[in-house]
Amino acid sequence: MNFPIYWLKADVKEDDRLRYGKGMKFRTQLCEKNPDHAYRQIRPTPLRLEFRGVTLTDFLWTSYSEAIVHKSVVAAFEEAGIAGCEFIPVDLENTMGDQVAGDLYEFRVTGWGGMASAESGVRVLEECPYCKHRVFSGYKDPARLLDLDAWDGSDIFTVWPIPRYILATEAVRDLLVQHHFTGVKAIPIEKLPKVVAGTLTPGNIRDWFDENQARQFEAEIEAAI
Repeated sequence: MNFPIYWLKADVKEDDRLRYGKGMKFRTQLCEKNPDHAYRQIRPTPLRLEFRGVTLTDFLWTSYSEAIVHKSVVAAFEEAGIAGCEFIPVDLENTMGDQVAGDLYEFRVTGWGGMASAESGVRVLEECPYCKHRVFSGYKDPARLLDLDAWDGSDIFTVWPIPRYILATEAVRDLLVQHHFTGVKAIPIEKLPKVVAGTLTPGNIRDWFDENQARQFEAEIEAAI
């Protein structure tokens, strides 16, 4: 790969991460044959978050690493024509559960970088024959995660099976620097941290993308494995 790719890393204190509000309830679907496998973890939209007077930055982050951005970030990204993301208003509540006003949006990735390349070291370790729940090995060479032939060319994208990592092009890095946005750092992809416990369990592709995208991406994953 002859051009830089970056990871958008949270740059906030752990105590300043936003927590889910009382109205946030996931729906879990278990594998019919193996109840130890959570086939789906369906998250409600929009996000409902509890505001506890945290330090305000342009990029905020939840306890589960969802990126939440101020409307100024939305305006800058839209003006620059950055592709591969969408912005969804979030519901904010105080510690009593009452809704409060806010100009915050969930920064959701829609761009696709395909299945991690075999050269990165990622491979399937376990697979449920019924629900396709998979456990992958961690990457050994993060600089080789992106398969250029599988990437859709978006400025913001993710690679499977690391959907929680927001990846970005140099254009996005430059935009962050230009606007001095706080709460985020653009880290070269080769500096991605080692995988905790050595394995990856990304869950179901439909928990990360809308149905039409998920169907397409699922077919690509199956073809690449």
